Amino acid sequence: MTLKDYKTVKERRSAVELETGTALSNIGHYSLDESVASRRNCENMIGAAQVPMGVAGPIKVKSLKFKVKSCFIPLATT
Repeated sequence: MTLKDYKTVKERRSAVELETGTALSNIGHYSLDESVASRRNCENMIGAAQVPMGVAGPIKVKSLKFKVKSCFIPLATT
């Protein structure tokens, strides 16, 4: 199977499902722009996965732009 022969994310995902005998419907629902992601971020894109995310903060951060600023920092986990 050559995934580059398939033009869309849905076609590639379907081909992988047939080849592996595994349903991949959960990775077919996402909010990102698939046309942008499949051109810039991911070769042979077949979907996207959600990652649990938490937050730390507020944390005091020093930078050149701000003296001290309190920020919330998102953290992803698997």
